[in-house]
Amino acid sequence: MSYSLITRFEDRLSFLYLEFGTISKEDHEIRFSNETQVIQIPCGYLALLILGPGTVITHAAVKEIISSNCSILWSGKDYSKIYSFAAPSTSSSKNLMKQVDCFSNRNLEIARELFFLRFGKNLESSISIEALRGKEGLLMKQAYKDLSKIFNVDWQGRKVFSCTWEDIDFTNQCISIGNSILYGICGTAITTIGMSPSLGFIHSGHTNSFVFDIADIYKIEYTLPIIFECLSKLEGTSFKIIRTKLREMFRERKLLEKIISDIQRIIT
Repeated sequence: MSYSLITRFEDRLSFLYLEFGTISKEDHEIRFSNETQVIQIPCGYLALLILGPGTVITHAAVKEIISSNCSILWSGKDYSKIYSFAAPSTSSSKNLMKQVDCFSNRNLEIARELFFLRFGKNLESSISIEALRGKEGLLMKQAYKDLSKIFNVDWQGRKVFSCTWEDIDFTNQCISIGNSILYGICGTAITTIGMSPSLGFIHSGHTNSFVFDIADIYKIEYTLPIIFECLSKLEGTSFKIIRTKLREMFRERKLLEKIISDIQRIIT
């Protein structure tokens, strides 16, 4: 692929989900093929490629996709579970060093800033991280209730952490899939600018702590309303419809550009 065709992360298509087929490099192109079709994957214009079950990818294809600054994520069916993630490397550690400095010297200040961006509420400087997390949990529960009333969707609470996928109700499955897509996009943005997904400020102890910190900013305003609106349709919805609607929203509202801008403003 000609590197002149590689676009900035902010200008890319957000994600593409593929399953049950083979991805290979043929004649300087990345192609996806199965029994019914052969399509070209525009990896130079794509931020994240999500590979579902039944997908085979060649080493040459992985090398070309990563070289195009496109991340690859391996997932369960309909993006129900994340198995692995591969991201392009960066040539500079400058932004990572900024993140480490913020983590070491301004941890609580950054946590309060993330809270403000998410809920529009300022917190007193003396608040502990435990108290902040408690307020976050209460406000998030209320946000789910508010959205369920606005879109007239039955809501019995967020119940996913101790359940198998098959035991989760359809509403919670849709929210989990939307969250996973957002995590993939935010993780790609974080690694694209050379920061660590693991070094979080509100979340901690997870390899994706900073991914969760950043993704949480956009749930209430951007992704959850799309999901609840899809769930409210009389004709029903599907995981594919939700993925399509989210991809359209990412493009129309230029969310990739906003994510990059917000991260760079927070970590200064």
